Amino acid sequence: VESIKDQPLEDGDEVVFHYADDYSYEVEDWFSDSKHPRLGDGTYYSEWLTAEDAEPTAAPSDSEEEDSKNKAVPPQSTVTTAAAPDGGTVATVTARPDAAPEISGSQSSVSVTVPPEVDSVLSAATAEKPAKIRIDAPASILIGQIGSASVRTVALTVKVPAAAVDGTNAAVKLSVGADASILQAAKKARKDLVIRVTDKDTGKEAYSWRFSGADLADSPASVTDVDLALNVQPASSDPAAAAVTAANAADRRAAGTLLRFAGGGVLPAPASVRVYVGSQPGCAPNSKVCFYRLNGALKTLEPMPAAECAVDADGYAEIAVSDRSDYVLLPRAATNPYPVKSDTTYPLAVKKGGTYTFAVTVGGGADPVFRVGNGSAFSSSEKRAGNKCYLTVKAAGTPAPGIATAVYCALP
Repeated sequence: VESIKDQPLEDGDEVVFHYADDYSYEVEDWFSDSKHPRLGDGTYYSEWLTAEDAEPTAAPSDSEEEDSKNKAVPPQSTVTTAAAPDGGTVATVTARPDAAPEISGSQSSVSVTVPPEVDSVLSAATAEKPAKIRIDAPASILIGQIGSASVRTVALTVKVPAAAVDGTNAAVKLSVGADASILQAAKKARKDLVIRVTDKDTGKEAYSWRFSGADLADSPASVTDVDLALNVQPASSDPAAAAVTAANAADRRAAGTLLRFAGGGVLPAPASVRVYVGSQPGCAPNSKVCFYRLNGALKTLEPMPAAECAVDADGYAEIAVSDRSDYVLLPRAATNPYPVKSDTTYPLAVKKGGTYTFAVTVGGGADPVFRVGNGSAFSSSEKRAGNKCYLTVKAAGTPAPGIATAVYCALP
């Protein structure tokens, strides 16, 4: 619009703005001059890019098409490599969108592709010289889309080489970082966030995470950076998992599939994780599997609130997790699981005067003892019926009504 001021316009003259087909040219043109305003997050402005053209233009000539090929394209993801202390290589991917965000209904979809330079790092990985691939979600782009009033869900697809996710090389470690600022923006705006990791050659999804905006907003847990990487392997291939699953099988043989989440600790909110397990032991498509948390310290399997999950026709299982830990999927129920199961495995806030009841299922003749903390913060009462125990906590404390006075976390 800078050039309009130089036109001999009079009151009442019509000014028609046309949408440019080649958004990358327009972005380059607008941001190459400091006089012009920054749009959106400084890379893309989705509302501008999706605007309707006021008047269709004629088909471009051959010379115009040739000029278009020479125009700027969106910046692509880049890779830097560095030697690791263990003698291996760390490849850090600076993720940039493959194209402008695609808006469909109320969802904005963004994709990033790991550059081919990473392939050589993966192929050279050995036990003596391991490889770590680090990818961080493009925070500014995602936060910009979360801030759009017309968007309810922001979905990021991270396209990686198969060798980074298929588990065939134990010397390869993948890290998929979601910065706390992204999750905080989704929490504040109550927007859903989906992050998928796919094979960049076939497009097949390895796994995906979904954080509900409502769950993020209601969670009392701290919002921190989260590594979303997930390793899937036979339980028999890991000594600790093999020993525990064998102790929980009638034939005393290691069984099932190990799901190993990167990092550790409580998530900013409970998440739904969809993961491909169709080629893993005990997880045939169109089957039911039993879901447990692997407690390495106690060498036991802890029953999850959702004891079973389905493997669909395409070989995917969907599980609910509240912390990044190790989990196993078994074709049959464990014969010797941890004897206490809680229906609540995530921190929760209880407002002053409010109550919450934990339902605990007891097995194996166990007689659990419930202990509470500071009596000035909350009081508790207990009821038992058969193998069920109900522990009710009531928030006391001094804050005004409606303010959370304490945070509780029930662990199996």
